[in-house]
Amino acid sequence: MNYLGRANRRRWSPIWGAFTTTTLSAAFLIAGSAGYHLDKRDRFFASAWSDTVIWWEVGAGAALIPVALYFWRRGAAEIDRRLATDSKDSHRLSTD
Repeated sequence: MNYLGRANRRRWSPIWGAFTTTTLSAAFLIAGSAGYHLDKRDRFFASAWSDTVIWWEVGAGAALIPVALYFWRRGAAEIDRRLATDSKDSHRLSTD
């Protein structure tokens, strides 16, 4: 047990990074394409809308796509690894 008392806590899974980056990517791509400013000041006002595409938001959304794919691949590999370990453990217990 470490000094913070987190001995039995599960470690972080890449799937959560995949969900987060996919959501952020979609939000930036959709908002930028629609011309909606993702700014704290103008979030719920009519001035939040633009007549043109907001290219930096589209670029940020596109830049997050490879990051999301990386996390999805890592998450899928972790799930495969866990399933393989669980099936080996259950097979070993059933043959003992």
